[in-house]
Amino acid sequence: MLRLAVDLSGSLVRPRPLTPEHRAHILAGMSTREASTLDDWLTFSDASARHGISPQTLGYLCESGRLRAERQGANWRLQGRYIDKYLRGRRQRSPRVRLSLQGTAPLGFRRYGVGWLFHAKFPYEVNIPIQVWFSDELVSLLRREQRNVDDVVVRAVEHFVADSLLYRDQLTTGQELQYQAPDLTFVLHAAGHGHSEALGSSPRGG
Repeated sequence: MLRLAVDLSGSLVRPRPLTPEHRAHILAGMSTREASTLDDWLTFSDASARHGISPQTLGYLCESGRLRAERQGANWRLQGRYIDKYLRGRRQRSPRVRLSLQGTAPLGFRRYGVGWLFHAKFPYEVNIPIQVWFSDELVSLLRREQRNVDDVVVRAVEHFVADSLLYRDQLTTGQELQYQAPDLTFVLHAAGHGHSEALGSSPRGG
């Protein structure tokens, strides 16, 4: 049985927010056009890559009004400074959780891919079973990149849980964390792997 000790207090924010002094130092060495990009509005895929948050979580945060964002047609635009501010607030309340891999997830209502069953133990709480699901398309993409899918999910699961807790106060029994082909970049980064293409995705319910 695999056990992971996960400290969620600092596992997501990459890079750390700039201090005013550091930002001023950077701006001093930039042209006006380069400096303006620090406050540019970001797409979901850009924000996901820069801050290590899944596109679906960004969607939940925008739709619920927890994260300041601007809708342009069917898409959202975000600014990094507001994401940093939200992450700092959530980090202060993030719990410590222990994860243990139990094996293959049982087939339930959603049978669209490959699933793993983990137990998540929070302080003073009993084990909470959670499931991580990769769609068949995502599994195919990972194998095409010659990745060991089991290794990817084990390396990434603590990041998946931390990402989920950005919009939930607690995981519930039977919680399903689902990832599909458009989440490839996020999944690889969560597992500590780089990827050459930036892929975004639309927010999903569930």
